[in-house]
Amino acid sequence: MPYLSSSTQLDYLNLADNQLTNYSVENANLRILVLARNNLNTFPNLTLASNLHLLDISFNNITNLHDVEFHDLWLTLQTLVLNNNNIVELPVGIFDNFYFLRFLYLDINSLTTINKTIFEDMKLMRHLTMDYNHLKSLPLHLFTFNGRLISLSLKFNNLTVLFSETFYPLARLESLYIEGNYII
Repeated sequence: MPYLSSSTQLDYLNLADNQLTNYSVENANLRILVLARNNLNTFPNLTLASNLHLLDISFNNITNLHDVEFHDLWLTLQTLVLNNNNIVELPVGIFDNFYFLRFLYLDINSLTTINKTIFEDMKLMRHLTMDYNHLKSLPLHLFTFNGRLISLSLKFNNLTVLFSETFYPLARLESLYIEGNYII
């Protein structure tokens, strides 16, 4: 597929619902890349994706994010969709420097824990969804640096207790979805 993404004028590329097993971006002007519902086992090579605003790699087979290199994506990426990939863990530092990310979708994965510093650099994040994972608890002060968050969805996890300190800095929060948990 290099011939598709190497066009210098190409701004939007939707390769959803194909049989791709890997992919490399070869276009610095590409702003939107949709690779949903393919057979990706590894994160796409985004070395040349210096202007990407939206990346959707949902409904693939990516389980490990340990070797992911975002290169300069932290400068431009505003929306990241990682839904339905069976991701087990978010490595510490995976989202470092993602200052401009506003929308993060982590639904339908296999997350059981979240490190309390994972969202630290996402000061502009407005929407976060982590529905249908296996989260049992949330660390205190998880959202300390996410004061602009207006929508948080944690539906259908295994949460049993939520502490006010976890949500304390979320003064702008308008929507909180926590149904389908085991909160007592």
